Amino acid sequence: MTIQDAEKIRQENNILVEGEDLIAPIESFRDMRFPKEIREALKDTGIKEAKGIQAQCIPAALLGRDMIVVAPSGSGKSLIFTLQAIILAIEEEKTMPIVRGEGPFSLIIVPSHELAVRTHENLVNLSDKLAQQPDYPKIKTALCIGGSNIEKQIDALREYE
Repeated sequence: MTIQDAEKIRQENNILVEGEDLIAPIESFRDMRFPKEIREALKDTGIKEAKGIQAQCIPAALLGRDMIVVAPSGSGKSLIFTLQAIILAIEEEKTMPIVRGEGPFSLIIVPSHELAVRTHENLVNLSDKLAQQPDYPKIKTALCIGGSNIEKQIDALREYE
Protein backbone atom coordinates (compact mmCIF):
# COMPACT_ATOMS: atom_id res chain seq x y z
CA MET A 1 0.00 0.00 0.00
CA THR A 2 1.36 3.41 -0.88
CA ILE A 3 1.64 6.18 1.68
CA GLN A 4 -1.10 8.04 -0.20
CA ASP A 5 -3.44 5.01 -0.11
CA ALA A 6 -2.84 4.59 3.63
CA GLU A 7 -3.53 8.27 4.26
CA LYS A 8 -6.74 8.10 2.21
CA ILE A 9 -8.04 5.22 4.38
CA ARG A 10 -7.10 7.15 7.52
CA GLN A 11 -8.89 10.27 6.31
CA GLU A 12 -12.01 8.31 5.35
CA ASN A 13 -12.11 6.86 8.88
CA ASN A 14 -11.06 9.99 10.78
CA ILE A 15 -7.91 8.28 12.06
CA LEU A 16 -5.03 10.41 13.28
CA VAL A 17 -1.70 8.66 13.70
CA GLU A 18 1.56 10.02 15.02
CA GLY A 19 4.98 8.50 15.39
CA GLU A 20 7.71 6.95 13.34
CA ASP A 21 7.56 4.02 10.95
CA LEU A 22 3.75 4.05 10.80
CA ILE A 23 1.92 0.83 10.07
CA ALA A 24 -0.41 0.93 7.06
CA PRO A 25 -4.09 0.28 7.78
CA ILE A 26 -5.85 -2.75 6.35
CA GLU A 27 -8.84 -2.74 4.05
CA SER A 28 -9.97 -6.26 4.97
CA PHE A 29 -9.03 -9.16 7.21
CA ARG A 30 -7.66 -10.87 4.09
CA ASP A 31 -5.00 -8.13 4.03
CA MET A 32 -3.74 -9.48 7.35
CA ARG A 33 -3.52 -12.96 5.82
CA PHE A 34 -5.58 -14.36 8.68
CA PRO A 35 -6.31 -18.04 8.22
CA LYS A 36 -9.70 -18.77 6.71
CA GLU A 37 -10.85 -20.24 10.04
CA ILE A 38 -10.23 -16.96 11.86
CA ARG A 39 -12.03 -14.94 9.18
CA GLU A 40 -14.98 -17.36 9.33
CA ALA A 41 -15.08 -17.26 13.15
CA LEU A 42 -15.14 -13.45 12.99
CA LYS A 43 -18.01 -13.59 10.48
CA ASP A 44 -19.89 -16.06 12.68
CA THR A 45 -19.69 -13.55 15.54
CA GLY A 46 -21.00 -10.77 13.26
CA ILE A 47 -17.68 -9.16 12.31
CA LYS A 48 -17.22 -9.12 8.56
CA GLU A 49 -14.50 -6.52 8.10
CA ALA A 50 -12.25 -4.30 10.15
CA LYS A 51 -14.04 -1.01 10.65
CA GLY A 52 -12.77 2.45 11.45
CA ILE A 53 -10.04 2.42 14.05
CA GLN A 54 -9.68 -1.36 13.75
CA ALA A 55 -8.25 -0.95 10.24
CA GLN A 56 -5.31 0.98 11.66
CA CYS A 57 -4.84 -0.68 15.02
CA ILE A 58 -5.20 -4.42 14.36
CA PRO A 59 -2.02 -4.60 12.25
CA ALA A 60 -0.15 -2.46 14.77
CA ALA A 61 -1.31 -4.63 17.69
CA LEU A 62 -0.32 -7.84 15.92
CA LEU A 63 3.13 -6.39 15.32
CA GLY A 64 3.44 -5.62 19.04
CA ARG A 65 3.48 -1.87 18.54
CA ASP A 66 2.67 0.46 21.41
CA MET A 67 -0.35 2.64 20.84
CA ILE A 68 -2.89 4.81 22.55
CA VAL A 69 -6.32 4.56 21.01
CA VAL A 70 -8.98 7.16 21.66
CA ALA A 71 -12.30 6.42 20.01
CA PRO A 72 -15.97 6.53 20.98
CA SER A 73 -17.86 3.63 22.54
CA GLY A 74 -19.00 1.13 19.97
CA SER A 75 -16.11 1.85 17.60
CA GLY A 76 -14.67 -1.65 17.91
CA LYS A 77 -11.66 -1.00 20.12
CA SER A 78 -12.18 -4.24 22.06
CA LEU A 79 -11.66 -6.35 18.97
CA ILE A 80 -8.21 -4.81 18.51
CA PHE A 81 -6.79 -6.31 21.68
CA THR A 82 -8.98 -9.42 21.96
CA LEU A 83 -8.04 -10.55 18.46
CA GLN A 84 -4.38 -10.01 19.25
CA ALA A 85 -4.74 -12.01 22.49
CA ILE A 86 -6.48 -14.90 20.74
CA ILE A 87 -3.93 -15.08 17.93
CA LEU A 88 -1.07 -14.99 20.44
CA ALA A 89 -2.64 -17.80 22.47
CA ILE A 90 -3.23 -19.93 19.36
CA GLU A 91 0.35 -19.43 18.20
CA GLU A 92 1.68 -20.36 21.64
CA GLU A 93 -0.46 -23.49 21.86
CA LYS A 94 0.34 -24.64 18.32
CA THR A 95 4.07 -23.98 18.66
CA MET A 96 4.47 -25.70 22.01
CA PRO A 97 1.41 -26.91 23.90
CA ILE A 98 0.90 -25.02 27.12
CA VAL A 99 1.38 -27.02 30.30
CA ARG A 100 0.13 -26.56 33.83
CA GLY A 101 1.40 -23.39 35.48
CA GLU A 102 2.22 -21.52 32.27
CA GLY A 103 0.49 -18.29 31.40
CA PRO A 104 -1.34 -16.08 31.32
CA PHE A 105 -0.28 -14.89 27.89
CA SER A 106 -2.54 -11.86 27.80
CA LEU A 107 -4.04 -9.62 30.41
CA ILE A 108 -6.76 -7.20 29.38
CA ILE A 109 -7.54 -4.39 31.80
CA VAL A 110 -10.63 -2.28 31.19
CA PRO A 111 -12.11 0.66 33.11
CA SER A 112 -15.60 -0.63 33.86
CA HIS A 113 -17.48 -3.72 34.99
CA GLU A 114 -19.77 -3.61 31.95
CA LEU A 115 -16.87 -3.39 29.51
CA ALA A 116 -15.04 -6.22 31.28
CA VAL A 117 -18.07 -8.51 31.01
CA ARG A 118 -18.72 -7.57 27.36
CA THR A 119 -15.04 -7.99 26.42
CA HIS A 120 -14.89 -11.40 28.10
CA GLU A 121 -18.08 -12.53 26.37
CA ASN A 122 -16.68 -11.46 22.99
CA LEU A 123 -13.40 -13.23 23.72
CA VAL A 124 -15.20 -16.43 24.72
CA ASN A 125 -17.53 -16.32 21.69
CA LEU A 126 -14.68 -15.89 19.25
CA SER A 127 -12.45 -18.48 20.89
CA ASP A 128 -15.36 -20.98 21.05
CA LYS A 129 -16.01 -20.51 17.32
CA LEU A 130 -12.35 -21.16 16.59
CA ALA A 131 -12.25 -24.22 18.85
CA GLN A 132 -14.89 -25.82 16.60
CA GLN A 133 -12.36 -25.84 13.76
CA PRO A 134 -9.95 -28.73 13.31
CA ASP A 135 -6.46 -28.01 14.65
CA TYR A 136 -7.57 -25.03 16.74
CA PRO A 137 -7.13 -25.27 20.51
CA LYS A 138 -9.68 -24.14 23.06
CA ILE A 139 -8.49 -20.80 24.40
CA LYS A 140 -8.83 -20.64 28.16
CA THR A 141 -10.15 -17.38 29.55
CA ALA A 142 -11.03 -16.08 32.97
CA LEU A 143 -12.85 -12.94 34.02
CA CYS A 144 -11.49 -11.39 37.21
CA ILE A 145 -13.40 -8.33 38.27
CA GLY A 146 -13.79 -6.22 41.37
CA GLY A 147 -17.10 -6.41 43.17
CA SER A 148 -17.76 -10.01 42.10
CA ASN A 149 -17.51 -13.19 44.12
CA ILE A 150 -13.78 -13.73 44.62
CA GLU A 151 -14.16 -17.47 45.31
CA LYS A 152 -15.78 -18.03 41.90
CA GLN A 153 -12.97 -16.08 40.26
CA ILE A 154 -10.31 -18.14 42.05
CA ASP A 155 -12.12 -21.34 41.02
CA ALA A 156 -12.17 -20.14 37.40
CA LEU A 157 -8.43 -19.55 37.50
CA ARG A 158 -7.77 -22.92 39.15
CA GLU A 159 -9.49 -24.66 36.22
CA TYR A 160 -6.41 -23.76 34.19
CA GLU A 161 -3.77 -25.03 36.59
